[in-house]
Amino acid sequence: MSRIARIALILAIAFGLAACTSRSSDAERERAEQSAAEAREAGQRAGEEARDAAGKAREAGQRAGEEARDVGRKIGEKARELEVRTRDERAQLASRARKAGEELKRDTRELARNAGAAAAGAREGWKEGEKESAAAVNINAASAGEIAKATGLSSSEAQKLVASRPYSSKRELVSKGVLSEEKYNEIESMLTTK
Repeated sequence: MSRIARIALILAIAFGLAACTSRSSDAERERAEQSAAEAREAGQRAGEEARDAAGKAREAGQRAGEEARDVGRKIGEKARELEVRTRDERAQLASRARKAGEELKRDTRELARNAGAAAAGAREGWKEGEKESAAAVNINAASAGEIAKATGLSSSEAQKLVASRPYSSKRELVSKGVLSEEKYNEIESMLTTK
């Protein structure tokens, strides 16, 4: 009940009680009846206003409900679309992961096969390091004359060695075709790349 309706009802009750309990004259009674009629009219107007407000509230509620349903439908559609897309992406990721696993297995097998060669290379490198003496000549830094003097190579062989620099390992002297395998084995302990 609205505030106006409550006030009108209170006034009607008050005037009604006053009219019944007092020994008023006809004029006062008439005034009381008129006030009660006015209070009734005010109550009726307040009731009509309350009904109108309630109708408007219902309409607003219905509109809000419809809008909420529309938003809910749109959200549901978007969620279904994202679920389908996510499912497809998960399948693609799983496929890529399987392929990567297969490649990793293949590479691991190859590494295992090459492990023996790597160990032999490490042993050779260790031996080379032990053989190198303080008088070893750096093939990346020494002049052709220093190389020839330290190793016994001819001047032309030393020049060829200098022209083919840089070397990451002594073994490159053979792989680059600077020295024969036999010559390399003779002077290997006299050389260093550092």
